[in-house]
Amino acid sequence: MAKKPLKIFHSGLEFEYFLINESGKLVFNADKILKDAVKIDPKAQLAKECSKGMVELNNYPKPEPNETINEMLSAVRALIEAAEKNDTLLLPLSCYPGKNKTDMRSGNGYGIKKKIFGANKFRLAGKCVGFHFHFTMPKGVMDKEKLVLKRLINSKLKSSMMNAYNFLIAADPVLLTVMASSPFYELGHLAKDSRALVYRGGRKLKYGAGLYSKLPIFGALPPYKQTLADLRHSINRRNIIWKGIMKKHGMNPNRNWPYKSKLDLFWGPVRVNKHDTLEQRGIDMNNLDNVMGMTAVLNYVLEEIQTNFLQVVPSDIGLEEPFKREGNILYIPPHTYVRNNLQYRSAKNGFESKSAKDYVKRFFSFAKTCIPKNKMQIAKPVFNIVSEEKSLSDEILSYSKSKGFNPAKGITPEFAGEISVKFAENYLRSVGRTESLLEKYF
Repeated sequence: MAKKPLKIFHSGLEFEYFLINESGKLVFNADKILKDAVKIDPKAQLAKECSKGMVELNNYPKPEPNETINEMLSAVRALIEAAEKNDTLLLPLSCYPGKNKTDMRSGNGYGIKKKIFGANKFRLAGKCVGFHFHFTMPKGVMDKEKLVLKRLINSKLKSSMMNAYNFLIAADPVLLTVMASSPFYELGHLAKDSRALVYRGGRKLKYGAGLYSKLPIFGALPPYKQTLADLRHSINRRNIIWKGIMKKHGMNPNRNWPYKSKLDLFWGPVRVNKHDTLEQRGIDMNNLDNVMGMTAVLNYVLEEIQTNFLQVVPSDIGLEEPFKREGNILYIPPHTYVRNNLQYRSAKNGFESKSAKDYVKRFFSFAKTCIPKNKMQIAKPVFNIVSEEKSLSDEILSYSKSKGFNPAKGITPEFAGEISVKFAENYLRSVGRTESLLEKYF
């Protein structure tokens, strides 16, 4: 097979945070903080989120993960400074551990979702934050004028993109296990990755109260797609269904249509983004050094898949030996096993699930072969999580037990505030660790 890269691939990021005061209670001053942050760093790419108690920052994809994180660091520092100016801390846990009475926005398509889901259900979107990873697609797959996938018949570009897409779906349980940061939700211990249950919901996660429980086609982990035609069909089908739902709720899609592309009509963990990227958006927000590490892992694995035209093959071999590589083939489990079994075990129990833990170990054994030795240091934080079998959620649960709480019986509002302050301050230290790593090695 050809070894020449299809193009120089880039990775980009989105970070989301809750905002808390010095007592650990949620505050809803996002507009003021965003305004002040832009004054501090005019180049920072900041955005409003669905709740006024959340902020988002992102960047334009860069060719190397350390470059991506370096660029994000400036914006993170500006956001931290603006937050401190307003007596506020950034909370990188994907669910606020206490009660969250969100203050939701109505613009930018949010009003449509509020009508469709109902005000109470839509508030769940304001109770979850995440870390989104973007990786550029092969050149020529996206029609950049129409913002749709091109119809390609016989193309290495098409094959390369589909292999990367299916890989990201297979990797989802790994990300749920390793990057979990949301063990508490509304004062209760729901799961190691509560965000996955609350946001995705549905039968496969055994949680009927999730945001997309009744509309999984728009928010659940999707099945693999065998062909680009299959993927295009699912995108078009969602577009038709969403318009029909809008009509049922008294809205005219021809007049009330805020979406720039059909690709916008999916909010699940893995999607094709109109910005010419594959997006993994199902990851808990986390400490910055852990985010940097996972960014490096995903970047170099996807680069290996697309540059060297690896064929990502669902098979029974992938059940027994997931992420086994034989020549140009990388074996992954059937999507039914990933979605119906591993997804739940990873989200619910994390490293305590033997099948989830073994799956993670095999993933990282493969990932290690893809990462250049001179870039291994930026990936080391997440390799440490795997070797210690202790996610951020595990740290939070250990801390809770050390303070005399039985997670199964829940926590108090006061302790939810204590957790929030402690791990918001830990995040500040993780920013320093990240800067030190980059300065030392890059």
